[in-house]
Amino acid sequence: MEFRQFLKKYVPRPFHGPWRYFELHSAALVESFRDRRIGGGLPLPPPVLRYRVHGYLDGKSFLNAGQTCAGEIRSSLRLAGKELYAFHDVLDFGCGCGRVLRYFHDHPPSCRLHGTDIDPAAIAWCRRNLGFAGFTKNDLLPPLPFPDASFDLLYAFSVFTHLDESYQLRWLQELKRVVKPGGTLMISTHGAHAQADIAQRIVFSQGDLETLQTKGFLFKVLEIGRFKLDGLPDFYQCAFHTRQYIDKVWSRLFKVELYIERGMNRHQDLVVLSNA
Repeated sequence: MEFRQFLKKYVPRPFHGPWRYFELHSAALVESFRDRRIGGGLPLPPPVLRYRVHGYLDGKSFLNAGQTCAGEIRSSLRLAGKELYAFHDVLDFGCGCGRVLRYFHDHPPSCRLHGTDIDPAAIAWCRRNLGFAGFTKNDLLPPLPFPDASFDLLYAFSVFTHLDESYQLRWLQELKRVVKPGGTLMISTHGAHAQADIAQRIVFSQGDLETLQTKGFLFKVLEIGRFKLDGLPDFYQCAFHTRQYIDKVWSRLFKVELYIERGMNRHQDLVVLSNA
């Protein structure tokens, strides 16, 4: 029986926090000895930082997920007739500890890479270990510490999948500001496939399903307080979008170039936008 199954079956919910804290940090000690030589020439972030962006401690799955996402950036851009290294300034919005950016370490000098995140520990680690890119900590809400029209490509993976609608609309306005006119944005969402997968672990009420169907957007609060153990704030929960919502709401700010179902890590949908 896996630890989390044991926890759910035998431990009362009020005690889940301390048990999960013990699980996370004891397992991290084990993982830190396993991942010394699997980083492909770049250092691996510590297990706890990996857990915050990946949900697992082991290094191999962290690397595999990052490599998959990096490959899907390239392939999705090609569908739109673009090449990654043809862009001049690229921003990884919500970069965490560099899970995706590490796979662009071979970029030419003409393509400058940047990462930003709310997690100061992740940004500090990236600055020490991923010197091929620049890293900046951002606040929970706009503005970003960049001038207008700073980037011609911006991607945000597993960010808008966790924000409520008010946060999302404010950040979409801010991303429009920092992306150059005609620039490209790539944002992942929880679409139909992700919803069905997540429904195996959490309960959607009839009201939830009706909200998602009628509005096209659902923000579901999973559990207040538990995220603090993982280094994530309480507002970071679970958001779901329909294609119709993207076409109706996001198109007020951007032109929807592509909508790729399961286009990110074969789980989340990928929206490719133009800052028209």
